[in-house]
Amino acid sequence: RDLVRSRGLGDVYKRQVGTNLEKLEDETMLKIITNVEPVDSFDEYVETWKSTGGDQITKEVQEEVDNK
Repeated sequence: RDLVRSRGLGDVYKRQVGTNLEKLEDETMLKIITNVEPVDSFDEYVETWKSTGGDQITKEVQEEVDNK
């Protein structure tokens, strides 16, 4: 996440949905670390992240990396 921010990659789509994805990530990690949720809930987080915009951000970042 920090590498993407520092290089400005994936900016177009990330501006639209990135804040929600970051919130999802932060909340999920906190719940796992504090044992509110089991470690297995990480798999569900990944699927949610991907389906709510993460795949599109990943695609845009990869395209930018490939073009540099």
